[in-house]
Amino acid sequence: MQNKRNVLFIIIDQLRADCVFGELGKHVNLPNLRAFMEDSVTFTRHFSVTNPCGPSRASLLTGQYAMNHRSVRNGTPLRHDTPNIATQMRKAGYLPMLFGYTDTSQDPRAFHPNDPAVRTYEYPMNGFHEITEMRMDMSYPWQSHLMNQGYKFEKYWDVYKPVSPEGKAPRLNDPALYAAEDSDTAFLTDAFLKTMPAYSQQSWFAHLTYIRPHPPLVAPAPYNDMYDPQNLPLPERLESAEDEQAQHPFFTPVMQNNSAASFVEGFPDLEPTDENIRTLRAIYLGLATEVDHHVGRVVQFLKDTGQYDDTMVIITADHGENAGRPSQLGENDCL
Repeated sequence: MQNKRNVLFIIIDQLRADCVFGELGKHVNLPNLRAFMEDSVTFTRHFSVTNPCGPSRASLLTGQYAMNHRSVRNGTPLRHDTPNIATQMRKAGYLPMLFGYTDTSQDPRAFHPNDPAVRTYEYPMNGFHEITEMRMDMSYPWQSHLMNQGYKFEKYWDVYKPVSPEGKAPRLNDPALYAAEDSDTAFLTDAFLKTMPAYSQQSWFAHLTYIRPHPPLVAPAPYNDMYDPQNLPLPERLESAEDEQAQHPFFTPVMQNNSAASFVEGFPDLEPTDENIRTLRAIYLGLATEVDHHVGRVVQFLKDTGQYDDTMVIITADHGENAGRPSQLGENDCL
């Protein structure tokens, strides 16, 4: 189609840069992302300006530093009239489709106090047209999909607990209760691929956001034990947690308030031993490989439908993952 131009903006939540080019990249299989890099411009010195998810995405989608947009934490509202990529794409005639989430806390001045929009930090940013709701704290469409597929769980967060295939007490790297074809990553990709064929004859803008490899760290088979923890390097750390805390006054409260147990479900007493850190890193890399597989499906769809050459594809992360350095997991605000 003449003059047809598409934009596909993919964010992979909490993907470390060194998984793609760096030390961890030697230990993780990301064939589709690396193939895409061969066919694209790669920014090896592109840095996240802030974290965690909400502030970083506010910066990515508005083009502003956190000190300017002022949504500096998950739950801190973004002013309702802040220009962003969705509002600008609308001015260019595009419908900004959202598959996933933007982690936006809405401005309470623009809503009634009882409006559901102000009850969550995961509401879509103004201007986006939400096609598939896919949020971390409560993803109703994915939860319903799992229930319709016959999966049994009492509470939503139970879906993130590993399950022993032998019916024994679960181990840290046992698989998720759902199969790979029913994972959150697969569900989101399927939704995108089911929606987009009808748009092939017009210009479109789509924002596709993968939750993984963001914790809770649990992966469906075969990704749960795809990588041997013993083959993975430990992160660079000082000799003790006390030495780490002594580096900066902020480190002590952060390290005391974030435990290894808070990044998995079902292991309340988990300690950050070398063995556990290696195992959690292995699960994290397995989740990254799972996302890579589905990014490959999306790119192949563009090629199969003749849209690849007419689509600007942008792939990035909102921020990284400590992965045990400094003696921490997650995306600590002060780091």
